Amino acid sequence: MSYKDLTNANKALHYINGTKLEALTQKIARNNTSGFKGVRVKKVKGIFYWEANIQLAKKRYSKIFKTKEEAIKWRREKEKELYYPLLTN
Repeated sequence: MSYKDLTNANKALHYINGTKLEALTQKIARNNTSGFKGVRVKKVKGIFYWEANIQLAKKRYSKIFKTKEEAIKWRREKEKELYYPLLTN
């Protein structure tokens, strides 16, 4: 078996529909200030708001909220909807 064949076999084990499974369960980045993956605070013209986003198979879902708690709740709901079917198969 060639190196290319091994590489392709390895990718098949870790990717589903172009989504890297390891990325779904990664830890929060060190520079994350919200304490929750996919949730960040933004400031526009002196007004703060929270943005939650999630991505699957090159499609990005994003929504803006007034509170951090609302953003986290939405992000968790989207994780269940998008990620759990991939992780449980």
